[in-house]
Amino acid sequence: MEANIRALKNKITTDHVFDMVAEINKEVSIPLVFMTYANVVYSYGIDRFFERCKETGICGIILPDVPFEEKAEFEDAASEYSVEFVSMVAPTSEDRIDMISSDAKGFIYIVSSLGVTGTRKELNGNIKSLVERVRKTLMYLALLDLVFLHLSRLLRWQTFPMEQL
Repeated sequence: MEANIRALKNKITTDHVFDMVAEINKEVSIPLVFMTYANVVYSYGIDRFFERCKETGICGIILPDVPFEEKAEFEDAASEYSVEFVSMVAPTSEDRIDMISSDAKGFIYIVSSLGVTGTRKELNGNIKSLVERVRKTLMYLALLDLVFLHLSRLLRWQTFPMEQL
């Protein structure tokens, strides 16, 4: 909250942030990801926002206030500009973890604890099991991809009569 107040007091705009990122990207080579809120993207203009992301070298976006089931509007626009929409899994995602993990692109942001972002004396005790569950889903999907890739390569070199397909 303090950061928001400082930014507003100093009249920092979304364009200022994009300009700063463009300058940073002249000096660093690591991928940069924005974490912001949907209203910032909406008020800037969804397509315009993601176009600026691409121009300035932002490779991904995390919108913590956009539920998985409502991400399509943002994800489609982000994809148009080669910006990955990063999915989030939280300790409260229980029944949805496999669905979210299996649909994720780029990487998954795992929320370690609930509440306001900041310093903590300890992390959520379930973080290990949460990470293991996400990894299990991702490993299963990677294995399926390998199986399908192998099968497609085999089938490419085989010819089958139509009645066998």
